[in-house]
Amino acid sequence: MQNDPTESTVRATICPELVSLAAAIAGGEFGRAKAWYGAHVAIIKKAPALEQPELDLAPGVIRRATHRLVVTPHVHELSWLYYKVCHIFYDCKVMNYSNKYEVFGRLGNAAEWCMQQLPDVSAQWLLLVALREAFAMYEELVTGQFGVMLITVNNRIDDDFRDDARPSGQDLMTKTREFYQTFNIQCP
Repeated sequence: MQNDPTESTVRATICPELVSLAAAIAGGEFGRAKAWYGAHVAIIKKAPALEQPELDLAPGVIRRATHRLVVTPHVHELSWLYYKVCHIFYDCKVMNYSNKYEVFGRLGNAAEWCMQQLPDVSAQWLLLVALREAFAMYEELVTGQFGVMLITVNNRIDDDFRDDARPSGQDLMTKTREFYQTFNIQCP
């Protein structure tokens, strides 16, 4: 009996490094890193005043019009995840100069969505939800389904224009648990 081609395709789209990272995070093992500032994304603790168009942060100036701001009390933990995903995606050769803005923008969108739905979310759950988006992006990248805008205005990305229904509230936690259970990873 031949293998089901869809099963082998699914296996090819799974990144073992992401699975290992998810297992570690679900087990409470995650780190902290300096605040992420790259690919037009800045992870910050407090949103600047609306009348303040720029923030002078090392290593440069962040401008509202050109940077996606991810505001979270879990700056250092989310930044740690960004650095991990960055290394994994570059090592697996799925990320490059033209798609990195979409990759990091989508991670930011996932984190923002999580914090909107679960305002008191723990760092661990924030990382698990954002990492779930990394799994989706990895699959899209290796199958050629990843959407990227080649020309953009005001730091908009393809994900900003998607009409995908995202789970809300407690359903977000349920869907995240169910996703990781497919890898035999138990979430808290």
